[in-house]
Amino acid sequence: MKYLLDTHIIIWWLDQEGKTFLKEEAKRIIESVENSIFISYVSILEISIKVSIGKLEIDTNYIDFLKEDAIEILPITIAEIQMLTDLELHHRDPFDRLLICQAIQNGMTLISRDQEFKKYDVKIIEG
Repeated sequence: MKYLLDTHIIIWWLDQEGKTFLKEEAKRIIESVENSIFISYVSILEISIKVSIGKLEIDTNYIDFLKEDAIEILPITIAEIQMLTDLELHHRDPFDRLLICQAIQNGMTLISRDQEFKKYDVKIIEG
């Protein structure tokens, strides 16, 4: 199966202490070699912004660490961006809205703790 990680799940995954916040099912999914796990350019952008404004400290090589865990990077397509126009405004965070569009367009399940995601027609695993 294909899974897309929400930004906070990525941050928790990269931090040994943060991993304790993850639910066991989410950990099993991410660790399983049978699953395809993705992070989006959207999350990379969000993390970069948080680092630049001082809201987050993270090793700048975090993408290399994710690749070591066989996590793939998902580019953003025009179709996903255009889908934002018609996506209901249950959630106002533009990063999260684009992740929802990507999950829907790519037939992925989102791993997230964000309860707002449940208002959309997207598969969710609570992270």
